[in-house]
Amino acid sequence: MGRRHPGPGGDPGHPGPGPLGGPQRARPEKGLRHLQVLNQGGRLGEEKKVLEKLEGKVLRITLNRPFIRNALDSDLMVQTLEILRAHRDDPEVRVVLFTGAGTAFCAGADLNWMRKALTLSYEETVRDSALLADLFYTIYEYPKPTIALVNGPAIGGGVGFVATCDVVITSEEAFFRLSEVRLGLIPAVISYFLVRKVGESRCRELMLTGRKLSAEESLEIGLSHRVVPHGALEQEAGGYIRRFLSAGPQALRWCKEVIERVGTHPPEEIRDYTVDIIAKLRTGPEGQEGMSAFLEKRPPSWSPEAEGKPD
Repeated sequence: MGRRHPGPGGDPGHPGPGPLGGPQRARPEKGLRHLQVLNQGGRLGEEKKVLEKLEGKVLRITLNRPFIRNALDSDLMVQTLEILRAHRDDPEVRVVLFTGAGTAFCAGADLNWMRKALTLSYEETVRDSALLADLFYTIYEYPKPTIALVNGPAIGGGVGFVATCDVVITSEEAFFRLSEVRLGLIPAVISYFLVRKVGESRCRELMLTGRKLSAEESLEIGLSHRVVPHGALEQEAGGYIRRFLSAGPQALRWCKEVIERVGTHPPEEIRDYTVDIIAKLRTGPEGQEGMSAFLEKRPPSWSPEAEGKPD
């Protein structure tokens, strides 16, 4: 199930049109085709189910359906994909943060969406499910660090945001549940990310039982990276944001690429790939700037300190 990657010849110092310096991947493009179809009819502009706000170098994406606990439907997924697409190559956006409006993070599928699903054919259901897959693969493969700020319950498909973001900060008041089996369904689309994140054994127990997983348990199994008091969520996120902004943007892109690739390719291929990557990074403009800044005891050009802002 591994995704396609640029070969070792991709140039980290001079990234091409793809998200990590390699060729543009097919999977996000497929999602954009779904997006174009679902946009027909003008429904998208009638309700902002997803809010975007640029806070310095951070893009905050808020699921904005608090009256139904930010439940997923096609419009919400389309709007999120549009926002991610618009900022994918924007140098002014260096971190993406997801959270939910109100008291929930994301309660899974919208009931009205589920009612509509009862009438769909197999082919229509494939297209519908592909949109959800495109959203989560886009987040997982995004070329900038992503943070899930889990402010409340994450259920079913809502766990997909948690499984695909790089860092997950969870409120003590939140919980998680994969309850699809109670409906005669399974969390198929997000299973790839869940298994990679918490392992097959834990996924078996959580997916087969559909039981409630507490915030503390999510930390123990690696689904969350930090669990903090509800009022400390933003402060905890701020610490991660500062660390990300102090790192080279291209280095972060290639970290994500290498981490994903080393788990899905044989050692002999990884050896040549990683040697090639580090050589190109060391000789590329960002690596040269970072090493020079370190030796000269000054902040590198991408650091907030170099821009006269406090770290």
